[in-house]
Amino acid sequence: MTTTAPTSIGTSVELTDLTRVYGSTRALDGLTLHLEPGELVALLGPSGCGKTTALRILAGLDQPTTGTVSVGGQDLTRVPANKRDMGMVFQAYSLFPHLTVLDNVAFGLKLRGEDRATRTRKAAEKLELVGLSEHGKKYAGQLSGGQQQRVALARALAIEPSVLLLDEPLSALDAKVRTQLRDEIRRVQLEVGTTTLFVTHDQEEALAVADRVGVMNKGRLEQVAPPAQLYASPASTFVAEFVGLNNKVAATVRDRRAEVFGSSVPVIDGSIDGGTGVALVRPESLLLEAGGPSANATVASVNFLGPISRVYIDIDGAEAVMAAVPSPVAIKLHPGDRLAVGVEQTPLLVVAAPAP
Repeated sequence: MTTTAPTSIGTSVELTDLTRVYGSTRALDGLTLHLEPGELVALLGPSGCGKTTALRILAGLDQPTTGTVSVGGQDLTRVPANKRDMGMVFQAYSLFPHLTVLDNVAFGLKLRGEDRATRTRKAAEKLELVGLSEHGKKYAGQLSGGQQQRVALARALAIEPSVLLLDEPLSALDAKVRTQLRDEIRRVQLEVGTTTLFVTHDQEEALAVADRVGVMNKGRLEQVAPPAQLYASPASTFVAEFVGLNNKVAATVRDRRAEVFGSSVPVIDGSIDGGTGVALVRPESLLLEAGGPSANATVASVNFLGPISRVYIDIDGAEAVMAAVPSPVAIKLHPGDRLAVGVEQTPLLVVAAPAP
């Protein structure tokens, strides 16, 4: 992605050993997270994992039971939300229906005492940034959902916050608009350079926009890493299963290698040291060859999904698996075809087999 130099320099964020207890519920359980200046970090996880609680504590909308919040080296743990210099975009657009788009974007500047000429100029600049300059005189009800969320983003950026907080900002949009706006948010964030925390339950969204992704589970941060590293080297079974699809395949580990479908494949850190276990194999890591004396599987079905198709395969005497292959390859396969199935030399996570 080609971007211009940031127009502002972000600030660092430190969440240190945060806990949040509601009665008998421990929403956060020792969360520690660092954001570099200008970095976009996505918190990813299922409902109830604590990701929104963490964002609300950073925003000042909730207080931690224990732990600290620091921005730019300043302790903000007990500083009220309106003193934290943060911009927020929520799932609900929360635009004022009686104000024009331009006045909506300028609203925060008005609260900060900016004169009319200055706030009009800054609001117009942010509308241009999100591609809505020509809509400044319209009202929210005259815009589509995607356009309204762009206005909400422009409003959050107009105050030039030290930190931008995005709480499931795309959940209310349809798939095509969500993808377009996801890319737009990343473009704008890179151009402006604001340190950003993005909360989502959508793994594709997190992997597409973030510099690093933190996967949360039951109030704890299971792993935080760049998207490619998170996908290729999950630190736990939960991360591997939550991010991407996996086949669970019987494997034997010895000397840091796993035997899977007759292939010897390296294992990643966190795998069992030896013995029989379960390998988590990505669908795109399966190698398929047509027929021949080494055939060990039969095609069950083929699902066309555009450029990539899913091929469901019954392995002789073992678990069924699903392979992701380019559609030009998949369309040549038919139910009943015999295949030789192997695994490419991508390191695997192998976990202990479940108790019988």
